[in-house]
Amino acid sequence: MAFIVGVMLTKVIWRQDNVSAALNSTALSFSNSAFIGYAVVATIVRSDKAAAYLSMGVLIENLLILPMLFIMADLDPASNKSLASILLGIGKNFTRNPLIIAIVVSVIFSIFSIPIPQLVAGTAQMLTGAAAPVALFVIGMSLYGLELKGDLPKITTIGLGKLMLHPLMVLLAIILIPGGMLQDKYVAMLFASAPVFSTIAIIGQHYGLVNRMSAIVIVSTIGSFFSMSAVLIYWKMTVGF
Repeated sequence: MAFIVGVMLTKVIWRQDNVSAALNSTALSFSNSAFIGYAVVATIVRSDKAAAYLSMGVLIENLLILPMLFIMADLDPASNKSLASILLGIGKNFTRNPLIIAIVVSVIFSIFSIPIPQLVAGTAQMLTGAAAPVALFVIGMSLYGLELKGDLPKITTIGLGKLMLHPLMVLLAIILIPGGMLQDKYVAMLFASAPVFSTIAIIGQHYGLVNRMSAIVIVSTIGSFFSMSAVLIYWKMTVGF
């Protein structure tokens, strides 16, 4: 839903091209789950549970949202690429994505109940505990050098809109779809309140929009202190940690 809102906002109201619509829509619906979302969730629930939540989020983000981004951007009238060539390129990128490979391998191990060697399990457990603080360190480094310039009203609308629209869409889904554990619902809202994923600046560079997307990342990252804090406060007030 957040992606669709981004398309309507960019194409209908702002009357921008497909590339801008694809990037803005992705910014509104794709959280920085791997670095900021996971780091915060891991402090509330156990690291192994946070990793499980992260895996589910990464699957949706990489298998659903990113393909929509590339399909919409590359189907721009100025591009000569066919839909088949675009889909083939996306498929090739997935086979080289370490996050997707890791999730697929872990699913295979889980389905077939393949035992994990103790050495590997112990190493993974150690890395899981260190992942959260390292993730925060990495996101701080990634923000260094980014500049806040460009069409500030539109940049602010997307950057801060992500922090309000995405959690509200998740809340709407929680209300409309019954069932599920209470903790799962709060974690989903917490991930949704995380800022725009920082890699979108690199994707924006490919389409010549690196300055705009970098500024959106800065705005949403700063604003996420308040959005994620609001979810945590509400969580604490309603059910506690």
